[in-house]
Amino acid sequence: MKKILNYWPYLIALIPQFIFNNYLLIVITTFLVGLTSRFYIKNKWVLVKMFLLELLTFTIIFLIVGDRIFYLDEILLNLNLSESLLVIIFPIFNALNISILFFTGYMLGTLLFGKKIATNTALS
Repeated sequence: MKKILNYWPYLIALIPQFIFNNYLLIVITTFLVGLTSRFYIKNKWVLVKMFLLELLTFTIIFLIVGDRIFYLDEILLNLNLSESLLVIIFPIFNALNISILFFTGYMLGTLLFGKKIATNTALS
């Protein structure tokens, strides 16, 4: 059960990308999930874990539905990139973006709510 509680904030942070079309909502919800995850994630390597999970998830989704992303043609024209290079750069950039947002929320939660995670202690 502890392992599930350690990883559910990471998984919840991935969901807004697939629900919302508005980038501002994705940024806000990812940041808020990172902020509240401070109470559930006890171990280190938060940025690396989020980056790897996001990279894996987004690469799979990007390869499946990449042709439905309408602004990719504009990116190709503006940056003069080949399509093969875009398949590598776009998932890495997105994974870095989401993981940094999540980590920023996590660290802000650490600063605001203290370094110790409060535990429930019952009087016996």
